[in-house]
Amino acid sequence: MEYCRNCGTKLIEGQQFCAECGEPVKRNHANENKQAHSVSSKPVQEKMSSSDLSKQPIFKSKISKIIAIVSVVVVALLAGGYYVVGEMTSPTKVAEHFIDAVDQKDVKTVKKYINEGQYEVKANDKETKAFLNYLHEHPRMITSIADGLLSDAAALEDEKSSEEPSPFAALKEDGKKWVLFNSYKIKIQTFYIDVASESEKTEIYVNDVKKATIEEEEQIGPLLPGEYTVKAVINGEYGKVEADEKLNTEDFVEQTALLEFDWSNHYVYIYSNYDDAVLYVNDKSTKMKIGDLEEFGPVPLDGSLKIYAQRKFGDEEKKSNVVTLEENTTDAELFFEDQEGSMLEANEDYDSIDASTETEAIEEVILGHYHSISNDNFQSAYDFFSSSYKSKVTFDGWTKGLEQNINDTVTMLNITSVDDTTAKAYVEMTSYDEQEDGSTLVQEWGGTWNLVKESDGWKLEKAQLEKLASRTE
Repeated sequence: MEYCRNCGTKLIEGQQFCAECGEPVKRNHANENKQAHSVSSKPVQEKMSSSDLSKQPIFKSKISKIIAIVSVVVVALLAGGYYVVGEMTSPTKVAEHFIDAVDQKDVKTVKKYINEGQYEVKANDKETKAFLNYLHEHPRMITSIADGLLSDAAALEDEKSSEEPSPFAALKEDGKKWVLFNSYKIKIQTFYIDVASESEKTEIYVNDVKKATIEEEEQIGPLLPGEYTVKAVINGEYGKVEADEKLNTEDFVEQTALLEFDWSNHYVYIYSNYDDAVLYVNDKSTKMKIGDLEEFGPVPLDGSLKIYAQRKFGDEEKKSNVVTLEENTTDAELFFEDQEGSMLEANEDYDSIDASTETEAIEEVILGHYHSISNDNFQSAYDFFSSSYKSKVTFDGWTKGLEQNINDTVTMLNITSVDDTTAKAYVEMTSYDEQEDGSTLVQEWGGTWNLVKESDGWKLEKAQLEKLASRTE
């Protein structure tokens, strides 16, 4: 009896290989000679029969058997995995997965789809949540997106679809995934806002997130569908000025909206009976004279600013009344009271003034007249004329030529005489008129205004003004 020298398995006589481990059988010398003698006694070696071949072992070792089994398993797994992954990444599965995430308000999943599908949009959790809330407030959009994506999926899979594409989202093929599979992305409709501001260095915020600092105009976006609050901020010398607008992307035209910030309601017209007085804001000098200011702004109108004019009379510094800049403040009248002595020094023809209240009333009429013209309030300016003047000059006749007027600025005003019913004032003023070529005609005037006192107060009766100088700017 013989045994395998490799594994010790019992061998059958004549067996060439071990049936257990496949090791060739090595016999002792005596057996080998006997077998050789037996074989050599035959004249021709017979071929091995088919039954002998079937008895040969398939695997030569345990390792080869294991490798073969593992190979079969791996191939099966790869084949099954390929099928499963292919199904998971199919257009229909991508569309359904996104629709389910939207329906369940799954912020993490929807954000992943948004950021993978849009080249310029990188949404965060807050923006994605706002987008999902907007969709659920507009359920027709969700229906449109679902129908449209499934229609796109059917088209990509070469299947017929009766649904129309959605204007809010689309399913697009986008290269390969893991080399073997087509990749599909969700493209969300995005929007842009063209923002313009008349003030330099305006900060633009969208839903409290700073997007840009613009000089004149800039495009903000892309933005996901939704409702937005766009805020413009000017950090001015005298405080922060803000304005905001609310927008809904469903109102955009061709995915774009134009938003212009006009700061005119944050400007204040300032005038005084002394144009050489200096403007003060919150007790600090602006170093600007009232006569040099056409308008003051943009400034916050929330009560945080208090302004007044200050001027030196002889050796004494005096200030005007104080005006608090609040909402809807458009004009600020900064008048100095009881300064007749100073005006007397400016004009030797001054007679006498019996009451400061009369002087103030006359000054207000003259200043109010020119201020109304500057603001294009011609009817108000016309009402400062006396009944006698109005009987000679109609409103339409008087307003001819004023359409080109930009501003009238009083540079000097002195009350030279006043009695019970008449008064006279010396006035110097500068007018600014727009020309057809776009230039501005600047003319300086000087002379007197005669006034009369009627039942409702002092009125302008007759002007004797001469042109002192003119120039074009």
